[in-house]
Amino acid sequence: MSWLLDNFDLLGSRVAIIHDSTEYDYQSLAEEIRKKRNDFEKNPVVDQSKITLLESDYSFDGVTTFFALMLLKKIIVPVANATKEEFENRAQICRAQVHIVVRDHGIDVTETNTGATDVPDLCEKLVVEKQAGLILFSSGTSGEPKAMVHNLDNLVQSFRSDRNRSSRILVFLLFDHIGGLNTLLSGLIKGTTLVFPSGRSPGAVARLIEMHRVRVLPTSPSFLNLLLLSNVCADYDLASLRLITYGTEPMPVDLLPRLKETFPRAKLVQTYGTSETGIAQTQSSSSLSVDFKISDSSIESKIVDDELWLKSPTRVLGYINFDEDQFTDDGWYRTGDLVETGEGGFYKIKGRKSDIINVGGEKVFPTEIEDCILSNPEITDCLVTGKPNVITGQTVVAKVVPATDLPPAVVRKIVRDWCHERLSKYKVPSKVTVVSELPVGERFKKIRHS
Repeated sequence: MSWLLDNFDLLGSRVAIIHDSTEYDYQSLAEEIRKKRNDFEKNPVVDQSKITLLESDYSFDGVTTFFALMLLKKIIVPVANATKEEFENRAQICRAQVHIVVRDHGIDVTETNTGATDVPDLCEKLVVEKQAGLILFSSGTSGEPKAMVHNLDNLVQSFRSDRNRSSRILVFLLFDHIGGLNTLLSGLIKGTTLVFPSGRSPGAVARLIEMHRVRVLPTSPSFLNLLLLSNVCADYDLASLRLITYGTEPMPVDLLPRLKETFPRAKLVQTYGTSETGIAQTQSSSSLSVDFKISDSSIESKIVDDELWLKSPTRVLGYINFDEDQFTDDGWYRTGDLVETGEGGFYKIKGRKSDIINVGGEKVFPTEIEDCILSNPEITDCLVTGKPNVITGQTVVAKVVPATDLPPAVVRKIVRDWCHERLSKYKVPSKVTVVSELPVGERFKKIRHS
């Protein structure tokens, strides 16, 4: 990995990171990584450990700590915004031996109380071969979070490129999310300037875009909708944006034209990836379409029984705490996403297999109902799920956020009438609940399971 610091040295005075209005160039980044690596080597708690919990969000200290641990061939478990119970659970699952917390005042290094003296079987090969590792946890919205093990050296190597890009990217997705780490690693390796947010409210993000003339914003559809609803686009100059990428959840079709109207100079691109395979390079059919194709030469894709399968060189080694039924013996990963294939090899995601609503034997995709409801100008957001029913097995229910202060009974009638005119009877929500806002998780996507 010596090439990594050599690359940072060559980039020299180019700005690498902007955080809290402070700029750090690539030379400072390389020097601080070397310093921390040396300090950790001399620290017996860190030096003798194999698996390290790194509690941080994006910051200069957080990033340099991450790279220093990677160069020391540690297995890193990044943690952001976890509760005490979640944190302790992750520590036990991973058998972490050291806990590093990056705070405003500095870095705290302590031993964990897991009592672990060995590592999970999946990590043993990394330790023996002196490879850096990365353990990521799924969001856990549909059950216990899965702990997945990446070969971090392999993941970083996949971003190595001769291309140098001078641009400004706002790092929005979290420090323990594959999408956020993808932005971090690919951005720094390719010489871009990364802008780190101290908060992720629409106002805080819009302020940073204006202040630092951010050109690229990778985020989620739910956050983009919040950005429009908050009206911050009228309060800040966001004209510097040239590329908005979205992923992690389905994009409502009706949201795209509103985004394009608000950001006419920005290209809108749907990204695709999983924590298990990494983020693939993609190409959208257009800024007004949710159809996309995987344009990444290193990743293979195919459709099996309407499900998208991927084969990637950055595939995880496996799960620590779950079986591996989603992986095939010949290296394919079953994503769980059901898709349609269109002309030119473009895909359109219909929904997750786990989210399908079965109404008397008829399959209902929540995104189809949501797109229908959101095409009504009286509704600004909605969430469709299934509810058990003794007769049909399940029935469709919807939560909706109205655009105005109409009485709930009126809103419910508007939604039902709208759906009756446009959908088959079994797809029409049997229950409509009017709410002021929808629950959004730490990763800024709608919470479908609770």
